[in-house]
Amino acid sequence: MSAQTRVTARFVAALSVAIILASQVNLWVGLLGENAANAMTSLDRIGTSLVTISSNTDGATEKNRIRAFADALPEDAQLLRLDEGHTSGTGAGSLVLTGSCRALQAIHAACSTSKVPLAWQGRDPRITELMRWTALDINSAIFAQVHAVDAAKQESDGMSSMIVISASGVDLSVPGLRELVRTKLGMKATAEPLGNSWLVGAKDLAASASWVHLLGLLGCLATVLAFGLSAFSEFLEFAREVAPLTVLTNSNALLGTISGWSLLFPAILASAIGGVVAFWLTTPITVAGRQQSSSNLYPILAMGAAGSASLLCLWAWRSAVLRAASWRPVSG
Repeated sequence: MSAQTRVTARFVAALSVAIILASQVNLWVGLLGENAANAMTSLDRIGTSLVTISSNTDGATEKNRIRAFADALPEDAQLLRLDEGHTSGTGAGSLVLTGSCRALQAIHAACSTSKVPLAWQGRDPRITELMRWTALDINSAIFAQVHAVDAAKQESDGMSSMIVISASGVDLSVPGLRELVRTKLGMKATAEPLGNSWLVGAKDLAASASWVHLLGLLGCLATVLAFGLSAFSEFLEFAREVAPLTVLTNSNALLGTISGWSLLFPAILASAIGGVVAFWLTTPITVAGRQQSSSNLYPILAMGAAGSASLLCLWAWRSAVLRAASWRPVSG
């Protein structure tokens, strides 16, 4: 095998490229766009402790349904209305949070019937995340006011919506809220976490990336088998030349050493090279938090390649031992 360095070089190069290619496909298949990455970040920060509610009903029917919905909420869930508008005088965007005293206290707001500015210091992180998903600037003024959620909009020239927030900060049951809004607010009403439409796409990408894990591993195993068999045949040719030495030394350790050096070591070397290069190529993108798939792909591919090469090495050693047995003299 040492005389056939080209076979070993092809083996190492092919396996290294296979690992790099699989990691690149995994990266770009699972790569998230900016909005999807922001949605995943929001979910990591606040979970489902804040859920947005949309209702398509109007007029008096809407008021009655909102009141029934608020009364049917779990004890820990509090309903707030959001009114987007503009601050009088400056014309800058503003957001007014309206709800019960307990609901406002859950977001660390003052319990007052008049509009009270919500200070930036000590602001509930869920409100900060909410601002990222509105049309307003994150630094826009926020006001809180105790008022019935089912009342008509007050001094608002923008959009109005509702949110359900957890008073204790724990995650709310989104399926339970969806069932409740469809029962109380109508079949067209929805209850979704922040950026849910982008979260759905991110989950689809995660499923696709899982298939890349499997297919990439199978591809590396096929590469080891294809190029390893070429090295396997070269090893058997060389093992036939050293077979008399195994008879003279009465040991098969020499064949084991040669098979390990010819088959196992190149696979381990290729796995190390491929893993390091793949990590170097993907790190500038994965550090930005926009990569959905797991970084465990590199050790999985490397261990899969090394494991299959180990089996190939044992097979080659066993075949060489059987061939070497023909050199042993037979008595009688």
